Amino acid sequence: MKAVCPCMLWLKESDKMDLRQRLKKETHNLHKKIEQTSLFKKILLQEISLCDYHLLIQKFYDFITPCEALIDSLPCKSIIENRKKQPWLEQDLHALKISTKNDTHFPKCIHLPALYDCEQVYGYLYVMEGATLGAQVITKMLKTQLQITSDRGGRYFYGYGDMTKVMWNDFCLNLRNISDTEQQNKIVHSAIETMYRFYECMENKIIY
Repeated sequence: MKAVCPCMLWLKESDKMDLRQRLKKETHNLHKKIEQTSLFKKILLQEISLCDYHLLIQKFYDFITPCEALIDSLPCKSIIENRKKQPWLEQDLHALKISTKNDTHFPKCIHLPALYDCEQVYGYLYVMEGATLGAQVITKMLKTQLQITSDRGGRYFYGYGDMTKVMWNDFCLNLRNISDTEQQNKIVHSAIETMYRFYECMENKIIY
């Protein structure tokens, strides 16, 4: 019997998966690594301080702001039009009295994912939109631990509120409409890179 290369078995398996399944499978390990970073572990263990939370919001801001600026320069910027996170983070920074006026450049401590075309934007958005689902649980934890609410420094984690699942399902519907293999591969690669760059940001030890 002719031996089959393991990599070919993987290709056949991935061919059977739709794009959303591939994204979930291929970003799984990085997702778990992000959950194990210091600040997220403190939330899950109910050990986060207000100072920790300030740092967390600053890291999100420093990652998302330049990414959304890159996307705004693309012809396909409409993809993210009603899904921008920077305004939420600015509300949180204002509520928490964290100033960014002294910032002279972005990013402070990270490398950004490549965001030059629509497929890369979809990969980036898969990560950011998926995060809004888990954020619904984090919102409850922050309210219990730090009395953080949507109008008191927790606007980002509040996300779309009651519309979160609707927005997620709408995004997944757009993914289902992408059937070209090359486009799908680029989206998956972008999602992996986005998660890795975000992981770098969370692990960076620079003090703000």
